[in-house]
Amino acid sequence: MNLRIRKPLGDGLTPLVDRPMEGIERIHLFTLRLGPGQAYTWEGEPGRESGLVLLQGGFDLEAGGERVEGLGPRPDVFSAPATAVYLQPGAGARITAGTEGVELAVATAPVPVGTGTGNGRTGGGVPGRTHQIVTPQDIITHRGRGGPHFTRDVFDVIGSQVPAASLIVGETFNRSGEWSSYPPHKHDRHRPPEEVKMEEVYFFRFRPRTGFALQRIYTEDRSVDEAYVVEQDDCMLLPKGYHPVAAAPGYVAYYLWVLAGEGRELRPYDDPTHAWVGRAGAPRDLHE
Repeated sequence: MNLRIRKPLGDGLTPLVDRPMEGIERIHLFTLRLGPGQAYTWEGEPGRESGLVLLQGGFDLEAGGERVEGLGPRPDVFSAPATAVYLQPGAGARITAGTEGVELAVATAPVPVGTGTGNGRTGGGVPGRTHQIVTPQDIITHRGRGGPHFTRDVFDVIGSQVPAASLIVGETFNRSGEWSSYPPHKHDRHRPPEEVKMEEVYFFRFRPRTGFALQRIYTEDRSVDEAYVVEQDDCMLLPKGYHPVAAAPGYVAYYLWVLAGEGRELRPYDDPTHAWVGRAGAPRDLHE
């Protein structure tokens, strides 16, 4: 089992996850890089909704007969909040890069048959529209989540403010030398209300870019119990198990996270062994 994807990101569309891999059955993830003024038409994928998240640069959008200019700019993921575009199942969009070029993450997930969305309809999207633009002001922000030594800033980019059917996309900024996705949590079993099954993929960036983090993945029975060093542009597959992250001192870790399941309810389940840390908000005194 190899849950880390490490490959060079080229110009144009680069697939990171575009088929079933290591238990990831629903999520597809790509990066799209365009030079200044270059254009690319994302055709969409039949039966799958798409989320485009700006990582760097700026772009003009043509979708559903509408043209919107000047989305962004975002110098990099650490310098400004994201802008995103949600596309209904099968819908496409034409992206034209701005004067500094553009880099986007493109995530897709299948729409569960017969699944209603937050607007009470089957399938994703806004009635009468093929797409929805998410501006920096639309992003749901959770700053300072966690406690001492596991504080992070979390941003729901395509979350409850977007009536998608399955896809959820967000960003986490893991502070230097600290932990995130902590206390360790999982979402690999359907046992509501405690837990709802969803698979997940992470995509990493660092400041400075030479940084690294440690990603642990383990199941309750330890049939999976692995740790990975993740670096710039690495992708982690999280089909099951608890999955905490620790950033190396001196480096801020960023990861884009993509979730998809039969529904769209976030119900992570904390590892009972370590859940007390979250309740206490601080580590126990080592001399107790």
